Amino acid sequence: AAEIAQSSADAVADAYTPDNKPFVVGSYSANGSGVTVELGFKPSLVIISGERYSTDTEDMMLYTVIATADSPGMVIEFTNTGFRTLGVGSYAPYLCDKRAYRYIAFR
Repeated sequence: AAEIAQSSADAVADAYTPDNKPFVVGSYSANGSGVTVELGFKPSLVIISGERYSTDTEDMMLYTVIATADSPGMVIEFTNTGFRTLGVGSYAPYLCDKRAYRYIAFR
């Protein structure tokens, strides 16, 4: 049993190194319409974070969108090589405002 546990631990250590992580962190700049982000793999989970100005409260607000490949909702679309934010006319216009966004995408 100890050999199996060590073998499993070695496999995990070999699978995820600083150069081979189970996620990718990045950013994109939107231009008012949908944006395609190329990752080189189809993600299973994407978290996008950004700020937006509230005209109601005149404050900057931080918001986060979480989408999974099984349940992307109406905010992003998963592709075989990344993801695409839906356009301003969609239910998630704040992913496409003319500003920078940060994301983390998991394999």
